[in-house]
Amino acid sequence: VIDGKTLKVTKKIPLSGNPNLIDITPDGKSIYAAIALSYNDLSEFPKIKANATGGVDVIDTVSLTKVKTIPMKGGVHDLNVTPDGKFVIVGNARGGRANVMTVVDTKTNEIAWTMPMDPAPSPMAVSKNPDGSTKSIFAQNGRDNGFQVVDFATRKVTNTVKLPDITSQEQNPFGPPAASHGIMVTPDQKTLLVASRFNSALYAYSLPDLKFLGVATLGGKGAGWLSITPDGKTAYVANEHTNDTSVVDIRSMKETARVPVGFAPERNIIWMAP
Repeated sequence: VIDGKTLKVTKKIPLSGNPNLIDITPDGKSIYAAIALSYNDLSEFPKIKANATGGVDVIDTVSLTKVKTIPMKGGVHDLNVTPDGKFVIVGNARGGRANVMTVVDTKTNEIAWTMPMDPAPSPMAVSKNPDGSTKSIFAQNGRDNGFQVVDFATRKVTNTVKLPDITSQEQNPFGPPAASHGIMVTPDQKTLLVASRFNSALYAYSLPDLKFLGVATLGGKGAGWLSITPDGKTAYVANEHTNDTSVVDIRSMKETARVPVGFAPERNIIWMAP
């Protein structure tokens, strides 16, 4: 826990394992932490193995304590609280038997339903219906440089999209973990943005019809994460191979700047300073 004005750590909350990502409910009362596999199984030492399960930790923001762990097979890579705050969409993408999307009910903090996916969703974006309920889950398929669309109501994959191919001279040797990593829906629910590590690019698709709108070719390499400003005008893409962050004007889909940052940036978020 970090004080927003002093930037000092005020408390540390013990978790059940290695955290990979967090998200917060719209009312600000609960934080959900994705627990990836922890490599601390010494049963076959000197070989060090990962534990068989990960899960999701639930943190109460009033008491600043972990109030529950929801165990799951396979480590959790990413999770998203739905816009209405009723569910947490979980990507079980680490370890054996991990090709699953899990949906958690935030009222009970129990698993509501699961859906096998190959590959598992990692990362994800969520769109909403006019009444605020969950419409679609956009599950990034980093293995194949694309994404799948899951209809939340029917719990079925309704579309599979592969990002555009580019010439071998333009391709970026990306290495693990994935060819594409970073996907978000703009606040107005009209555009889906998808980052590609392999293509060093940010792609835009219209919603809900998924018409290709354009591409921002990035000067940096290794596009590994994506954030959008609350006004929906600007996207920031972390380039982990060139140690910088690309600034993209969403309306024109043009890279307007590259900001030098620390070594191998991945996650980035928008933070409104108090």
